[in-house]
Amino acid sequence: MLIVTLPSIPGYDTRLTLGPVLAEALPQQPNLAEHYKMAFDALNSRQILNIQAMREQAMQDVLRQAAQRGANAVLGLCFNGLQIYATLPVTLM
Repeated sequence: MLIVTLPSIPGYDTRLTLGPVLAEALPQQPNLAEHYKMAFDALNSRQILNIQAMREQAMQDVLRQAAQRGANAVLGLCFNGLQIYATLPVTLM
C-alpha cells in the first residue's frame, strides 16, 4: 500500500475518500522513574529507538485500518509528536 504525506499524488486522481484513519502509540517504559531518566538524556539511544518504534507502530496501525477499509493508499499522513517531544530537554525540528 502506498503511504504519503502529500494530500494527493501528482498524476493520479483520488476517486473515493474512505475517511480518516488515526493511530496512537504510547511509550512503553518499565516504570515512571526510567521514563524521566531517559527524558533528560536527549542523547540516550534507547529514547531515540523508543520514539522510532512508536512512530513505526502508529504507521502500521494506520496501514492496517486503511487496508480494512479497502484503501490502496493513505494520503496526507502526518505525525504529531508534541507529547513525546515535550519530555525532551531540547527542541526537535
